Amino acid sequence: MRVRGAVFAAVATQPFGAAIAGFGLWLGVVAIYCLVRGRSFLDVYVQLPRTKILLAFVVLLLASWAYTWCTFVPS
Repeated sequence: MRVRGAVFAAVATQPFGAAIAGFGLWLGVVAIYCLVRGRSFLDVYVQLPRTKILLAFVVLLLASWAYTWCTFVPS
């Protein structure tokens, strides 16, 4: 399946990669917000529930792997 330029097809093909990209974009927005407001990014980082975020990413990784495994059609 060719996914170049087709965002929804790319998300369907690699859902975990899309989640990682979304998280990276969110971190970028927060970093710009901290830069504009003159805040330290560490203030935001310390408040993050890192255990819950890690658990959510592990669950999403396993669910994405299962989804890809169930829907994979060899060509």
